[in-house]
Amino acid sequence: MKEYGGYIQLDTYRGTEHYPELPAFNSGRAALRFLIRYHGIKKLFLPGFCCSTVWEACQAEGISWEFYSIDPRFHPIFQQSLQNQEWLYVVNFYGTLADQDMKALAVRHPRIIADYTHAFFQKPLPELDTLYSCRKFFGVADGAYLSIGTSAEHGWEMLYHSLPLDASHDRMHFLLGRFEGQASDFYQEYDENNQRFTSEPVKRMSPLTRNLLRAIDYSFAKQRRTENFQYLHMRLKALNKLELPVIPGAYAYPFWYQAQPDAGARLRKELICQKIYVPTLWPEVMEQYPEDSLEYQMTCNILPLPIDQRYTTEDMEHILGILLKLLDP
Repeated sequence: MKEYGGYIQLDTYRGTEHYPELPAFNSGRAALRFLIRYHGIKKLFLPGFCCSTVWEACQAEGISWEFYSIDPRFHPIFQQSLQNQEWLYVVNFYGTLADQDMKALAVRHPRIIADYTHAFFQKPLPELDTLYSCRKFFGVADGAYLSIGTSAEHGWEMLYHSLPLDASHDRMHFLLGRFEGQASDFYQEYDENNQRFTSEPVKRMSPLTRNLLRAIDYSFAKQRRTENFQYLHMRLKALNKLELPVIPGAYAYPFWYQAQPDAGARLRKELICQKIYVPTLWPEVMEQYPEDSLEYQMTCNILPLPIDQRYTTEDMEHILGILLKLLDP
């Protein structure tokens, strides 16, 4: 029975999601598990330089996986032919793979899942299944989109609408806390929220998350991220071991110090001491690969510098000032 009156809850926002036409899930992991079920995938080829959530999704769905390598520009090194019910999983690391790169891969390999977790503002190609994560770019506790390629039949709608709706209200405390406090005070809750998705079933995106996503100024977020990326790139590209294009609406600025390519751990620790929180993306990679491998070195030494819509040019200058001092101790 519908309730009337009483206290007023969070307002219903009237804006538009960035991808309102796409099926929406509680997490990127859930979107991948949905694709595995829908396509009847039996094996995925994954980059070894990759988040464990991807192969955990494979594990949860009872399929096999095999790792392949990437080159220093984050491009897949994968020459073999895909067999029946085998798919290639391509991660668009930091948004460095442009549309032409993805199209070239699609010509060589007929079955690709594109992971755009780091490329929220890059539109999906019609022919590729493409995953997006919301919480990597915006202040929400969960949420992901899935673009299903045009080669797929339309039977996915029934499977999608059979999924239960998620609920997000009990995941919001760390986000609300950081809005009024310090990130360090709520980091444990943030980390616990991330861990929850390991056992979370496949669900559709919660009404609360969809509502919050309708309140975001996406044009502003994309522009601010682009400007901040360009500012850091202008100052750091000569020092950066990575060759980067200018990435519209970038996730972060990946910096690998060219003069001291093994200095990442030291720089990360010193930046964190200065309250510049630079994560180690996918530390589990360092347990799987030897120290002299590209995967290990990338994990240890690439610094994803923050450039998101919370920050201005003045903030970028502050980060640069501290970083440049640390580069020449």
